[in-house]
Amino acid sequence: MKTATIGVLSGMGPRSTSPFLELILDECQRQYGAKYDIDYPHIIIYSLPTPFYIDRKIDEELLKNSIKEGIEKLESCGADVIAVPCNSAHQYFEYITKDIKVPVLNIIEETTLLLESRTRVTILATEITMTSGLYQEKIKEKDCEFVFIKEWQLCINEIILKIKSQESLSEARVLWKKLIEEIYCEDVDTIIIACTDLNVVIDKEMTKVKFLDSSKQLASELVKRYLSIKHLDISKK
Repeated sequence: MKTATIGVLSGMGPRSTSPFLELILDECQRQYGAKYDIDYPHIIIYSLPTPFYIDRKIDEELLKNSIKEGIEKLESCGADVIAVPCNSAHQYFEYITKDIKVPVLNIIEETTLLLESRTRVTILATEITMTSGLYQEKIKEKDCEFVFIKEWQLCINEIILKIKSQESLSEARVLWKKLIEEIYCEDVDTIIIACTDLNVVIDKEMTKVKFLDSSKQLASELVKRYLSIKHLDISKK
């Protein structure tokens, strides 16, 4: 009898893979009390090198085809539910999930479900995610006010580059704290962390403003789906 299996398409960026796995394991403990090794899910992780850049033009055809092939590989390896912990990849969501027969979770939909209406919201993400407008559409649907200053994006770009290079993490953390203080001064209620690379610098002790972490929300829903598939498999035995 086949065992319920989670599929994770990671590598975008590569250093966000390990933190996302930790979030999945944390959710297993929180949702169903996983304790021993045997309690945790079967997980297939495919760390896919993709042609994604912060500081240069992206070949979007090459990028979206690469992501689609990654999802197809996870499906062929037996994944029952798939997560792609990369917000930028979701602008191609319809294309990359076409003809895929297992559920592929949408990080943007899962994250914005928790937005409180009539609040002031900002997004911290790559430029490709910001220009896609996908989060902005959901924010508008929730009757929230989108707050953003273009200088913030320049700062986020610099932070992400420093994280990816791993040469200036301390500098990235200093920039992060300064940015959050600037956002707080604009009376923002909620910050959506819409780039999985940023998990490295998030200071969870900063409580002046609410953080909505897209990676955490995706991991939470992924474990919920895994449990529903697992229980369905058990009922068939």
